[in-house]
Amino acid sequence: MPILTPEEVKSALRKLPVIDHHDEVAELVADGQLWMRLPFRREYIGRDVWKHGEGNVYSGPMVLGFADTAMYECIVGTFGGKVLGIVQTMTTNFLRPAKEADLIAHVKILRRGKRSIYLETFLFSDDDTDAVAHVTATAVIRQSVEGDEKVA
Repeated sequence: MPILTPEEVKSALRKLPVIDHHDEVAELVADGQLWMRLPFRREYIGRDVWKHGEGNVYSGPMVLGFADTAMYECIVGTFGGKVLGIVQTMTTNFLRPAKEADLIAHVKILRRGKRSIYLETFLFSDDDTDAVAHVTATAVIRQSVEGDEKVA
């Protein structure tokens, strides 16, 4: 049973700096898992340079930022709104370009320690079963200090 509902996860996003807010929607929060949607917006798109420069795809930094936000929200959704998840390491493998569609993140907490956790995230273009990126991260968890307004 998750500690926070998708609505509470959305509220917890307010702790993040404004640059991390992109109208993400937590669609499902379960114990140690989160499904999150990043609604498509034209300004997230760049030119595809992987193959022949054909088509438009999400920019790499946007994909990385969304994965980071989704992992943070999975931590908050699992451990509660008084917990901060601070990423120490993050490894990203881009598998294929993300299409002009909503971007979907599926985050799983693979290992829980006393102070750190290990997460895995697969990112998908909406309605596509092939992942566009695979991201793993180690994060430190700590209790929020009273008066914490924003997470860096």
